[in-house]
Amino acid sequence: RAFDRPRAVDIQQWFDDKVGPAVRCTGFFEMLPDTEYSARRIATGLSAWQQNLYVLAFPAVRAIMMVDMHITADSAEAGRTITREALDFVADKSEQTGYLVDGQFSVADLTAATVLFPTCLPPEFPVALPTPLPSGWERWIARWKNHRGCEYVRRIYREHRGVSAAIDR
Repeated sequence: RAFDRPRAVDIQQWFDDKVGPAVRCTGFFEMLPDTEYSARRIATGLSAWQQNLYVLAFPAVRAIMMVDMHITADSAEAGRTITREALDFVADKSEQTGYLVDGQFSVADLTAATVLFPTCLPPEFPVALPTPLPSGWERWIARWKNHRGCEYVRRIYREHRGVSAAIDR
């Protein structure tokens, strides 16, 4: 039997087009109220003075992000629903073989794990997140902590992440 590439691409497209924006919207809704953390997280890699400047500018940046990305309490709630659907989907579809399509790692698994990474923060994610996390993000992580879909995400990162190709500067 041939690999069902169209099915893998359909799943990848659903994660890119629907799940990704929902997870980002809800994640930002939870994280953006904490000015210091959010500004420094978004400005990762900049010098200390640039980060300090970004912290000062962040209230305006946050307002623009919220308008531009349509981040509201209602959109965040809708995002939580879509996130739960996506975690249920990966848990159910991977239950038999460990993967989403035809029992093998594919673009569907890569995209699903990448989009859902903020639900469980697998240790293999290549960017260290400053701790402590803001209280909103702590609540977000606690919400999904025991979801079966998070074990799928952690396993995909653990087994398929590999070594970063990032260049140190």
